[in-house]
Amino acid sequence: MATKVYIVYYSMYGHVEKLAEEIKKGAASVEGVEAKLWQVPETLSEDVLAKMSAPPKSDVAVITPQELAEADGIIFGFPTRFGMMAAQFKAFLDATGGLWRTQQLAGKPAGIFYSTGSQGGGQETTPLTAITQLVHHGMIFVPIGYTFGAGMFEMEKVKGGSPYGAGTFAGDGSRQPSDLELQQAFHQVQGSSSVSVYFTKLKDLWPEYDSILPPPSSKEYADQLEFQRLLQILMGLNDSFEQARGQILVMPNVPTINQAYAMVIHDESRRSVGSNFLGNSGYNEPTAMQ
Repeated sequence: MATKVYIVYYSMYGHVEKLAEEIKKGAASVEGVEAKLWQVPETLSEDVLAKMSAPPKSDVAVITPQELAEADGIIFGFPTRFGMMAAQFKAFLDATGGLWRTQQLAGKPAGIFYSTGSQGGGQETTPLTAITQLVHHGMIFVPIGYTFGAGMFEMEKVKGGSPYGAGTFAGDGSRQPSDLELQQAFHQVQGSSSVSVYFTKLKDLWPEYDSILPPPSSKEYADQLEFQRLLQILMGLNDSFEQARGQILVMPNVPTINQAYAMVIHDESRRSVGSNFLGNSGYNEPTAMQ
């Protein structure tokens, strides 16, 4: 079973959509990941959009709030409006009350990407203010951090993005995402491929095992099986993940598999940042079996 990553975005002039397409390429480059683009509904009329010189929408499917629950992980993208997400995207999230009541998005990893008009237009405040939406749903925010390496420290070229996620500058609308900005967008999901591949391969094996020896249908057994599979994931990681593994195992409330996965991805990103700063060429392969 493939890991489903949904890239859900709103784009009026195409800048966010270009980043979304590159993020999809990055996600699809990871073995076992199925990436899909979605647009959120437009709230403005055709007449208003025409007066704003907005181009026609692409043929990317429009998502409903309930379809978010199908994803294993979600990357949200939007342009900024006065340092916050555009109203169209906020309106979509405002319609997710049913998912919030049932906490169907709790534990799912989530990322953010965005577009602003200028350097002072919200490259950090836009994702920062958007995190509140993830928190109320119990989602786990997975930032890009500094895992993009030297690209994060580029000073000679105009480049959007921040440790919160990939970004671009739209200017007056004529500027399109640069090659460096697109590379950062590609990296946002692809950069954690090693743990992602390991996690996906294990998930693919479980249905095969269940088809050979179907498990009992009781809830008690299902909870026990979930815990066994969590241990299987954690014990398969090499010793470089010893601290993260220990922290997960001593948590008073046992996390779900998706929550544990997000914590391991965060730990991998943190250590990757350290290796970039220190020039450590001996960074251990995170999914090496013992």
